[in-house]
Amino acid sequence: MNRIIKKIIVLFSIISFYGCDKELKIERTPYIGNELRIDGYYYEMGKNGQIWNTFFFYRNGLVLNGGSSNINETLEDLDNNFVSEAFKNSIGKYNWGVFIIDGENITINRWTYSPGLGSGLPTLLQDGKIVNDTTFYFKQEEEQSFYHFRQFNSKPDSTNNFIK
Repeated sequence: MNRIIKKIIVLFSIISFYGCDKELKIERTPYIGNELRIDGYYYEMGKNGQIWNTFFFYRNGLVLNGGSSNINETLEDLDNNFVSEAFKNSIGKYNWGVFIIDGENITINRWTYSPGLGSGLPTLLQDGKIVNDTTFYFKQEEEQSFYHFRQFNSKPDSTNNFIK
């Protein structure tokens, strides 16, 4: 085989390996427990009062990362954002994942946004502890990021084309 053909094969191999989204490591399992409430969302409040991140949990075992849109956002702003068409249209594969609860342990496995050309979507595995049915946390190095429940009756539908 000549050198040009070999180089093309190597190049396509590299592109196909790095351009593919990674697979989730956890299989979707319906959530039938009551360790966490799922009739709303969970938000992480930073030390400076900024809302850092949000999660919606569903009985079918899916989790939606709702993110947060700006520094001065309030919980009421989030509520309004989550029902907006703009939010619904912005939900992509990197917002979705699965979760498992085993006693006081919670594990979330989701895709995460990764800027860069052809890198595909990597997955993120987060292990945490449940404090009660309205609070859980992830331990990151020496700090804990606590998530608190907020009831919200208009949460987005869990139907998506990414997780079967």
